[in-house]
Amino acid sequence: DGAVARLLAAEPPGRPTGPAVAAALWEACRQDGAVLVAGSSNPVRDLDLAARPGPVSPLVVANRGLAGIDGTVATAAGAALGTGRPVRALVGDLTFLHDASSLLLGAGEREPDLQVLVLNDGGGGIFATLEHGALGEQQEYRDVVERFFGTPHEARLDALCAGYGVPHRRADSLPELAAALAGPVRGRSVLEVRVERRELRALHARIRAAVAGPAD
Repeated sequence: DGAVARLLAAEPPGRPTGPAVAAALWEACRQDGAVLVAGSSNPVRDLDLAARPGPVSPLVVANRGLAGIDGTVATAAGAALGTGRPVRALVGDLTFLHDASSLLLGAGEREPDLQVLVLNDGGGGIFATLEHGALGEQQEYRDVVERFFGTPHEARLDALCAGYGVPHRRADSLPELAAALAGPVRGRSVLEVRVERRELRALHARIRAAVAGPAD
């Protein structure tokens, strides 16, 4: 949607947002024909908000819609091996941590052409957009909501990837992201993009308003 594209382009500079990253990844897959694996939770919602379907759109694979993070990295690897096509997967940090062992390549096994793009917001950002997010905006509940629903962590994805022998790269801006997505997908790699959770609820509301357009 053009209104959404203009809204994302007008966002203040700083860390990229999930919808802006989803839009960039969608365009990269549209350009080079890579299969797009949509992780559950925020990534699939970001794609739903920001992707712009057209005459040529990527093949999109998802495990079970909006919910369920089990086995997403394995699904993406299987999609690459099964189709013989490069795959880009958009996942959240908790989804990635839950299934990082699927990066392991057994002796004699074929290596998938797989780029895993991890939206790292340091926890479970999805709850900011649900009813828990509204509760967390109240001062008396903020800490407990963050602990039990935000589930913050300090895991180092670069070190985790190094342990599996998988190249890791960080993109801290949309131009850096565009450069990282410009090359072909060869072998396994992880691209980490840090995003914020704090303004997520308001951003999703602005995008939905842009999609709906002015009221009659």
